[in-house]
Amino acid sequence: MLKTIDVLIGVAMVMLLASMIVMTVTHFMMVLAGARGKNLRTGLSELLVQLGPSGFFKNDEVKRVVSAILCHPQLKSPTGRIGTV
Repeated sequence: MLKTIDVLIGVAMVMLLASMIVMTVTHFMMVLAGARGKNLRTGLSELLVQLGPSGFFKNDEVKRVVSAILCHPQLKSPTGRIGTV
């Protein structure tokens, strides 16, 4: 009985460590690629196109506006990339 609990605790610990390693590697790769800012820009652009009246916003105009917002000095990252939040 106690041996089974020890094995379950060991397996849970290994799974927690493995998930933490995968999360760290994924986050590091996203930071290097700048994927968070790009995904934020894409999501905000699509949201503005959906919320506006049909045909009111053009896709390239919306991307330009969202990029200008995310490049504002208070929002962009310290490295000079577009904002991620």
